[in-house]
Amino acid sequence: MCHDPQTVARRHLVVTPYEADGENKMVPRIPDICPIGVEDGQLCRLFLDHLRPRKTGPCFPLTVVRCRMHETAFTLYPPGYTPWGREKWAPVAPDGTVLTSEGGALRFQDTYFKAALAAAEGIIWAREKEFDEDFRNPSFITQQCHLDRVLRLLGLKRDPIWREAFAQTLSIPGQRLHEAAQALTQWPSDLSASGRAVRDVLDGIPGFLGDLFERFAACGAAVGLWPPLHVWQPYLRQLQPMTFSHGRTDAKTMPS
Repeated sequence: MCHDPQTVARRHLVVTPYEADGENKMVPRIPDICPIGVEDGQLCRLFLDHLRPRKTGPCFPLTVVRCRMHETAFTLYPPGYTPWGREKWAPVAPDGTVLTSEGGALRFQDTYFKAALAAAEGIIWAREKEFDEDFRNPSFITQQCHLDRVLRLLGLKRDPIWREAFAQTLSIPGQRLHEAAQALTQWPSDLSASGRAVRDVLDGIPGFLGDLFERFAACGAAVGLWPPLHVWQPYLRQLQPMTFSHGRTDAKTMPS
């Protein structure tokens, strides 16, 4: 399902490692500060509010934390996931471990990018389906929606001057993004062509990027897919905002 960027922008996104406890339940590393506290420096008063059951996505309950000082609540997501995300964006484990150091598009086969990779192979999902509450049989509409989001995430729907910033964030040559975007203009309504453009970009992303999800999340926030990402780093005891930067502006003023 696609969501209104204006609604998404009013929410906080905090990512933290989830690890199995003694009872094999997935529990998060709890931050000691909220996103608003990062900005104003006031001491936070955090407590566990409730758990959010999940049928999809990481498939274990997510913890919601509330701050009494700042009157705000935020969900703790495991690395790889974003609000309403049923699939992860990068090949990482819930504790943040990178699942592969190899490059190439195939490492994204089990991520949100699989709709685009399927389209690149000429595989178009069914146009009609019976209701499936577990979303195990996604439809053509879902494939279109996912493909549209990844095109935005990778900067393929931006002017050339903006694509350079996306290329820098993703550590790929700007020319690769420009060529992929050019292919989209030649075949604007061809799902397979769009999928191949995405695959070409993914092939260029280095396999050694341990913070690949954070880079994706910064790009997604820049185009309004979700709010700015904060990552809790337990060993540093820091809640760090991951920002998308550009030589002339920042994510807040980037045109949609």
